[in-house]
Amino acid sequence: MSNINLQQIPKVESLMEGLQARKGWSFVELDVAALEPTVLASYSRDKTLLELYTSGATHDIYLFFAQFIYPDAEVREELRARYKPDPETVEQLKKDFKKVRGLIKVAMLGFNYGAQADKLQLMYKGEGIDVSFDACTQIFHNYWQLLSGVKRFERELWEELRARKGYILDGFGLPRVIPPEYRKDILNRFVQSTGHGVLLRFLLHISRLRKERGVRMLPVVPDLHDETIWQAPEKEVPAAVQIFKDALAATNKDLTSGNNHVPFSGGVETSKTFTKFKLGVGE
Repeated sequence: MSNINLQQIPKVESLMEGLQARKGWSFVELDVAALEPTVLASYSRDKTLLELYTSGATHDIYLFFAQFIYPDAEVREELRARYKPDPETVEQLKKDFKKVRGLIKVAMLGFNYGAQADKLQLMYKGEGIDVSFDACTQIFHNYWQLLSGVKRFERELWEELRARKGYILDGFGLPRVIPPEYRKDILNRFVQSTGHGVLLRFLLHISRLRKERGVRMLPVVPDLHDETIWQAPEKEVPAAVQIFKDALAATNKDLTSGNNHVPFSGGVETSKTFTKFKLGVGE
């Protein structure tokens, strides 16, 4: 399995069922919820992101932003009137505003990599969606007006890059060289580097706890961006699940003690195959 790039495998049930735990074992998985946006909220102190990730409510980030940045004012008003941060409402709105959500998702992912209105329009065309340049410009301006704290933090990173003459420090104080061709997404590079450091800290606690408690656990894909997948014998799965939970709590204690970091969250899943935590089906 070490030669498989899981991030590029199509998420279809027949393929996910083929990725099976060894006989008598089960997979144990945790996907850190909104890892990179949570990192960005912690370091930028942006009011909008802090509202999303410290309220404890169930939000959908794309529908949340659509209320404020979607170019059609009538759609924004309707969405605002119906939006409530609870699981049932959010799931219904995902169905009712599927196209709106898709448009904003494309925009937000593009903006995180330095895209502006012209690039956004090309991205939409690549998705087979015809959106005017004026509408793309409005989405762009609305987005950065809403995330003024993030834009301020981005300017601070640019100042640091110039002062250090080509590199910045991520959230763990590690130097990250930013080549000229990648400087437009300096914000994303800071967040990805820091987010990866969070996952590594989480893995360190998993390894420590499994040794201290004598739990037999083997890594399958320990470092999958914001997700880690291990396996354990059936009789030790409950202990492995508890180790995941305790490791996440220890990670939060490391990172939030004495400062303003936003805590990380995530649910533990177990399955005989990859279907449950990749497709949400199966046991």
